[in-house]
Formats: sequence, C-alpha cells, structure tokens
Amino acid sequence: MPSYEFSEVVEMIEAMSGHYIDIRLNPAFVRVGEVKTLCGDAGLLRSLIGNWQTPPLQETLCWMLEAK
Repeated sequence: MPSYEFSEVVEMIEAMSGHYIDIRLNPAFVRVGEVKTLCGDAGLLRSLIGNWQTPPLQETLCWMLEAK
C-alpha cells in the first residue's frame, strides 16, 4: 500500500474541490522530536475481518468531499 506526503493529499483535494488550500505552519506547535514519517499497516485488521480491498486514496477523498 502506498504512503502519501501531506502535500500530495492537499494537492489531490485541491484538484477535486477546485479550491486552493492555504496551509500555514505555526512554529510554536512544532516539537523538536516530531515524527517526520508516519504510516500504518492494516495487516492486523485484515487478519481479523478477512481480506478487504482498500479503495484508492483518491476514491476515499472524493467520497469524503461528496459527503460534506
């Protein structure tokens, strides 16, 4: 399963919604030891519920935007 950078997700949402999203970083909330890369593994979930095809991220984002 691919992982995505935050900027890639924002670009996908901008393309789907037709809106520019202004992201600003507040240095006061950035910790020195902040995790730079975070990704998950659905292996345990799949072992419990069986094989499930994860929809592509773009499909999930589209669903979320339509459900607003």
